[in-house]
Parts: sequence; structure tokens; C-alpha cells
Amino acid sequence: MKKLLLVSLLALGATAFAGVAGTNSSVSMPIAAKGEIIASTDDSLIIESPTNGINGGAMVFDFKSMSLPKSGSTSSSNVLTNTFTVQRGNAAVLLTTGQKLYVSLDSNYGATSNTVTSSNAGGLTGLSIKYDLGSNVTANGGEVTGIAADADTIFTGEISATATIDNTGSNAQSGSFVDNTQNLYIKVQ
Repeated sequence: MKKLLLVSLLALGATAFAGVAGTNSSVSMPIAAKGEIIASTDDSLIIESPTNGINGGAMVFDFKSMSLPKSGSTSSSNVLTNTFTVQRGNAAVLLTTGQKLYVSLDSNYGATSNTVTSSNAGGLTGLSIKYDLGSNVTANGGEVTGIAADADTIFTGEISATATIDNTGSNAQSGSFVDNTQNLYIKVQ
């Protein structure tokens, strides 16, 4: 009976983590790739990110499991960073003379457009997630620096996210969360 239970637990463990059992001398695992190819021959702006594919997906910061801090304390997880690129559908130059590129976490491209925070993220009391744009975007209205007009065809930026669990009032909640309250905004003007 104990051996049957052990075998059942081992089988469950192997399947729960997408493991593949082999022999004592070899094992193989399938490899898969997925993506989306979009037809765009005009000068539409396109955002791409390794975590969202193209057009319409969400940039995902996966914090995995985090421990609820003990009552009366606060903890921060590791900072996660994702990159994104902006380019035109026809691979033309991103900016022409006199144009500027703006990247923002605020649809109004305001002075605080480089940082946004989601409080009680995903509906969990005590969880906040702070999103920050990388250093190549200025704090005043999200203007991008270092893009050459009539030359550069792509801009690469980054966003970092920090999750903080505040249990100082002993009311922070445990559970799964998804925060989809923020957006990345891009404009050429």
C-alpha cells in the first residue's frame, strides 16, 4: 500500500510540473514554438514584447508565488523587468524630422507618466504593484531620448514591476491575483 501511494505521488509530481520520464540513460521532451505573423504594410505603429506577442496581448510580469509577510510587516518581491519594441509595420523610419516619440504609463502623457501603482492589485488587500518605465524615457511627459529622426526604425524600452505586500495592519490577503489595470501608451507627434 505504501509503495502504491509513493508511486502515485511520484506520478502526480511528474505531471504537475510538466516533467517527462525517461529511462535511466535517456529522456526527451517536445519543444514547441508559437507566435503571430501580422500583415502590416502601412506605417502603423506596432508594439512587440517577448511576453505578449504582437498587437493586443498583454505584457505579463509573473511573480510566481510570494509569501505573505508576518503580521505587522511589509515585504517586496524581486523587481521584474520586461522589454518592448516600437516600430512601424512597413519597417520605415520611426520618426521624421520634427517628430518626437512619447512612451507613457499615463494616457494623458503627464509629468508623472513614468510610474504608476496599482493598489489592492487583483482585488487582494495589501498588495500593490508599482510599474516603472526605463531610463531612456524622460519624466516630463514621456518623451523618448536618443531616437534619430529619418534614421532609426526601432525603439527598445523597458518596464519594471515591483510587487509589495503590506501586512502592517494584519489584513493583507493571500490568494491568486491578476492586475490588468494599467496600459503602455505610445504616440508619435
